[in-house]
Amino acid sequence: MILLKVRAKSENIQYIETILFLAPISDNPALDKVNQLTSNTDDATINSVLSQAVDVLDKDSIIQNEIAQNLREIVSNSQDIDDDDFSMRFQPYVVRFNNPSLIFSGLYSAFLMVKNNSKFVGVNIVGNEAHPIALRDYKLHMKMFRFLKQRFPNVKLSLHAGELTLGQVTPEELSYHINDAVNVAEANRIGHGVDIMHESNPYQLINTLLNKNILVEINLTSNEALLGVQGNDHPVRLYMQYGVPIAISTDDPGVSRNNLTDEYLKFVTRYKPSYDKLKEIVSNSIKYSFLTEDEKTKQIDLLNKKFIFFEDTIASFVKKHSHVKK
Repeated sequence: MILLKVRAKSENIQYIETILFLAPISDNPALDKVNQLTSNTDDATINSVLSQAVDVLDKDSIIQNEIAQNLREIVSNSQDIDDDDFSMRFQPYVVRFNNPSLIFSGLYSAFLMVKNNSKFVGVNIVGNEAHPIALRDYKLHMKMFRFLKQRFPNVKLSLHAGELTLGQVTPEELSYHINDAVNVAEANRIGHGVDIMHESNPYQLINTLLNKNILVEINLTSNEALLGVQGNDHPVRLYMQYGVPIAISTDDPGVSRNNLTDEYLKFVTRYKPSYDKLKEIVSNSIKYSFLTEDEKTKQIDLLNKKFIFFEDTIASFVKKHSHVKK
């Protein structure tokens, strides 16, 4: 965590929401009924089986102890991270190609962690969307999120969805991932959103993103490296054109060895936003974060001071070197 903080501050980053901790999972045999569920199982059966699973997990001392231990360790290890100009929060996550009972028990743990400690601000699901199990169970996973969201309505969701492209999966598999993350799981933010124009009704979905004020996290390096999507093939211009809020993020710098500075450099050089638009996108990282409103106000005030300092510094530099031929 200290290394993350040092790197972040070296890039002038003041707030991070990091997907750093895998939520505890349970292999309790009493959860086996969950493994019989499929994406085609009717909603009533899914809700009944998941309700029984929650009853099992509520009484399972092993998973409850693991959740409590995770909370204690992470809170202890992060207690000296926040300072006057930097804050870090966490999103526990599950991996989408596990079997259903492991994923559901992990989601249960993640929701509880967010409910019980303010250091944990949202839940995520990660992993290759094109994985056979991820494709098979995608709709089931979204219904699991919906079920738990109804029980824990204050828990926020930032879901990787639409990280797919033609040639990677069948056209049919491109038609519903973002929609289900938004309209079934009720995600508050979407990560990637690359296949938006392959959705069954993309314009209606764009309207939904606007009406629900859902931000899309843009991951240029990741989408270029893993999907081969870049330049005009990337939907970032589409999102900006129709006013869908976006933020620039790194996705997985531990794998790609990128950083946020380079992501912004790619964004600015490829898509040439105005300076005001760029400031808006930077501010979105705070505005659409899962911080409390008081915390957001503090972070926005800090960000505005940094904007003023940057603008004054650049103006002074340009004035000092006004003799330089352009």
